[in-house]
Amino acid sequence: MAPLAMRNWVYPNSLRALPLHEAHIYPPGTPHAVSSSLPTWQSVIDLATADRADTIDYSYPRFLFCKPIRSLMERVRQRLQLDPYYLGCYIFPSFDDANDYAAQLQQRNIAVHHVRFRSPVPGPATSTLYLAFSALLVPHGFRADLMDIWVNLGTGITTRHAEYCLNHFDELISTSSLSRYTTLAEKMPDHDPYSEEWIPRGASDLADLKDFIARLVTSMSLT
Repeated sequence: MAPLAMRNWVYPNSLRALPLHEAHIYPPGTPHAVSSSLPTWQSVIDLATADRADTIDYSYPRFLFCKPIRSLMERVRQRLQLDPYYLGCYIFPSFDDANDYAAQLQQRNIAVHHVRFRSPVPGPATSTLYLAFSALLVPHGFRADLMDIWVNLGTGITTRHAEYCLNHFDELISTSSLSRYTTLAEKMPDHDPYSEEWIPRGASDLADLKDFIARLVTSMSLT
């Protein structure tokens, strides 16, 4: 058997009580789940299709819109004055991701519209602007079509990205080919979105993650 330190750290070795209303998640103290520990895969699917799915704050992100994402959708609806009975609003991290979904929905003869939200603060040409996202407006009644793509591609906005944009939403402008969806920021930006301390960590964090997964795979092959 592999040494204790090399064992999978996700599951405890014995049954234990967990605090009520608190998820057993890793890293501890963060609500941003990337998976769910439901008894069966069918349980995950059933949860996603249940009428109460929108009352769950955090779970497997491919199957439902977690709380920060739903909150960001609501801010977009308010800013653009969307009627939820006629238009659904879905959030994507990048311009290209939203266009990929739009192209697939248009192949199903579904009319969609793309609105881009971003910080107006200029930055270096080599920098990535994370204080930005895309909203795809889809006619009411086609949620199942969009979720079919959302589940399979897994390229919807993450809860961390949504939370970051939500915290600074009033500083964002929106651009669109339709003038009614082009809006100004509601307040002047109060920080430099290119100076966030976590932005330059991206490459090293990805390398660390790859190394960690490689060590897990190696340790499992030795057991």
